[in-house]
Amino acid sequence: MIQIWKHEIKGIWREPKFWIPFIVPPTLIVLAQLFSQKNSLDLSLFLLVGVLLGTMSVSLTADTFAGEKERKTLETLLISPIPRNQILWAKLLSVAPVPIGLGITAQLLMSLPFVSTESNSIAFPIIIQGVFYTVLSSMFISSFTLLISLKVDSVRSAAQLSLILILPLFFVTQIFGATLLTTSTLMAATLFFFTISSVILFWLGIRAFKRLNF
Repeated sequence: MIQIWKHEIKGIWREPKFWIPFIVPPTLIVLAQLFSQKNSLDLSLFLLVGVLLGTMSVSLTADTFAGEKERKTLETLLISPIPRNQILWAKLLSVAPVPIGLGITAQLLMSLPFVSTESNSIAFPIIIQGVFYTVLSSMFISSFTLLISLKVDSVRSAAQLSLILILPLFFVTQIFGATLLTTSTLMAATLFFFTISSVILFWLGIRAFKRLNF
């Protein structure tokens, strides 16, 4: 399991087409916030940064199994002595830390100027909620795309199908982000939804992977 995880991580960082999209867009958003003349943090934008990076993980996760099919290497995984649920965990854990880590970093950089000034301070619980939203929404997106990657035969199809279904999350966050961060019960319900959905999607992924034959 660890060897598969290491292999996936090395593959990600050897391909600039995978990690460059994680750097440029969020960097521009953070810089736009830092150099703007606003006296307070844009809460919707703060929450949107994490979701944006989570959505970008689609390109990574779509390659996990659909890419193996295209490269004709899936059979090697299927005949390996490693339990299939461990293979699935290794694949998921190799892609999830990238959007989660960069999303949290971007959010902290955005909120830092407003934490340090008393007049325009942002409540610490708001930052914590934003971090949890980033972590759980990224796991939801990765679990969903992982399942799609198991079902289709090409990386392009996996990425396109996942983006079509996940883009609504992007717009909901943009429109209702501030409401979520200021309404604790609504945020708790949303985080619960992400958690339960991720567990169900991963369970469905295990079932789908166990049915694969070569």
